[in-house]
Amino acid sequence: MQEIMASESFYEEMERIYAPENEKRFVGHPVHYLITAGDKAAADDMIDILIPALLENQRLLSGRAYDVQKMTHKAEQEGNFENIFSGAKGGTVILSLEGEKSTGRYATGNYDLAKALGNKLNEYGNSTLFIFVDISGNRSVSDDTIAEILSNADLIQIQEGQGDLKRASAYLERLAEKTEYHDYTIDELTQYLPKEKKLYSVSDIYNAYNRWYGRGLKTHIYKAYKEKDLVKIELKKKTDKPYLELQKMVGLSEVKKVTDEILAAAKMQKMRKQMGLPWVQSSMHMLFSGNPGTAKTTVARLLSQVLKEEEVLKYGHIVECGRQDLVGKYVGWTAQIVESKFQAARGGILFIDEAYSLVEDNRTYGAEAINTIVQEMENYRDEVIVIFAGYPEKMKGFLEQNEGLASRIAFHLNFPDYSPEELTQILDLMLEKSEYRMDERTREKCFSICADACREENYGNGRFVRNLLDHAIMRQADRLIREHQNGTLGKEEACLLTADDFEMIGLKKKPQSRQIGFCAGRTA
Repeated sequence: MQEIMASESFYEEMERIYAPENEKRFVGHPVHYLITAGDKAAADDMIDILIPALLENQRLLSGRAYDVQKMTHKAEQEGNFENIFSGAKGGTVILSLEGEKSTGRYATGNYDLAKALGNKLNEYGNSTLFIFVDISGNRSVSDDTIAEILSNADLIQIQEGQGDLKRASAYLERLAEKTEYHDYTIDELTQYLPKEKKLYSVSDIYNAYNRWYGRGLKTHIYKAYKEKDLVKIELKKKTDKPYLELQKMVGLSEVKKVTDEILAAAKMQKMRKQMGLPWVQSSMHMLFSGNPGTAKTTVARLLSQVLKEEEVLKYGHIVECGRQDLVGKYVGWTAQIVESKFQAARGGILFIDEAYSLVEDNRTYGAEAINTIVQEMENYRDEVIVIFAGYPEKMKGFLEQNEGLASRIAFHLNFPDYSPEELTQILDLMLEKSEYRMDERTREKCFSICADACREENYGNGRFVRNLLDHAIMRQADRLIREHQNGTLGKEEACLLTADDFEMIGLKKKPQSRQIGFCAGRTA
């Protein structure tokens, strides 16, 4: 464990495995494992220690392990699940949380696959050890799908460790000794480690090792490439942390204020716990009311990440759904579907968009969905934050459908329409992120366009700005291609959007009132 720079979470679990009060006999698995790392090889190193330790303490009947690298929605249909889990009894199934991305407006990512895996975890969890592997950067299974899988068992999370330069260098030497390269120095090994760090993660070490090994292929094996340098690619800067990103959003002063209040309350609860005082869990269910394009969904996604960072939420994922995701086709189905959504959202946020559509036009089973939602809001109040979102007027009617609903929503947040100034500021941010720019004359024209848009019906708020910019980029591209058919195009000109590139895009006009009158005249 010292050689692989094991984390504190790994040492703590190893102490539990070797604890003298444990009986050294196999009668089932009290826990399963979630391995999180930045590199698969780092995760494999941890598993190569974990399984023998469990085997040595008779927590496993067999050292046999099945390593499933990629899950697809066809796995259960083809009978692969049954073959793997029945064959792994007494041993281990290692499941990579990499899979196929799902699509759709309210896609929650291979949800049927998650349910199937959860069923297998319940069925085989006593006889078979499950190790889930989450490699950051490679995962395409969504957060809510993972939450659905992991909600079916007690899990111990083991993270990759960190170490200083001395320990990182020793780890690198351990990896290098397994290669065919021999004439290298420690400086050559460590030159690829990040220079500004004092502590190095295992992922940092494997990234350095992979770069060193790739370079060695040119200097030791395929020497004809020794003097050939790699193409340098400039990487974009990482985005701001979720809280800073939320604070940078235009407007939304009420939303930012409530976020600060929630975080302050969470910090206070932590201090109370340290003082030995009881933990008081307050309801944090919310209602977002606003017209389309006022950033309701964006804020919900950022809020989930902010609350995860501040340890208000355990996982910080968000499950987005609408009416079609909550209402079943037959009597009794709706309650089960709603409960499954709450299970998937445990440790995160359940975001219900256009919630009033559940009861509009007396639609079938909508009332059942609301009644179940109200019940589950209470059942999962310590684990799930529910956010209802939709048009302001319709949300008022929605709250009147159930007496217990409004009383369970702690925060009612209004997302007002943006002003012309705010729309122009949003455009500035979009230009900055996409590395376009405009001069002051162009900005004045855009402000005028935004002012005209605000006078129209359902102009789309932030979506209007996005469409405005998309159209401008296309017009700029057409203009530059025509102007530079026989010449070269400079970077400065490619990034500049002019006033001629921006034009008002089509909007629905507000209805105009007409006066009906009569004109008296003389007939011949």
